[in-house]
Amino acid sequence: MIIRPKYLQEHPDVVKNFLRAHVELTDWISKNPAQAKQIMNQQLQKETGKPLAPEVLDDAFSRMAVTCDPLRSSMAASTQRAFDEGFLGRTQPDLSRLYDLTLLNEVLREKKAGTVQ
Repeated sequence: MIIRPKYLQEHPDVVKNFLRAHVELTDWISKNPAQAKQIMNQQLQKETGKPLAPEVLDDAFSRMAVTCDPLRSSMAASTQRAFDEGFLGRTQPDLSRLYDLTLLNEVLREKKAGTVQ
């Protein structure tokens, strides 16, 4: 979730409620992959006029992990590679303020689901 710091500061309750819904949905998808695939494919058909073949969905779902974790380490590694290859200028990007996981971790603790880093 990308959000302006000012909005987060002014509306933490709205953000936290959104995160609660996100965590609940993520958990539901993990526990109900067959239903999730069916719902997703119905929506794809509604949006595009054509569903995906079941084997395509099965293959896609077999290669992904549904998670609430924003994978900070993945972003850091990608940024480092882009910097090393010269795509991000001459100054190492500062990612220290990119993530604020405070509210997400509060929601995860409420659900006794651990925390993310």
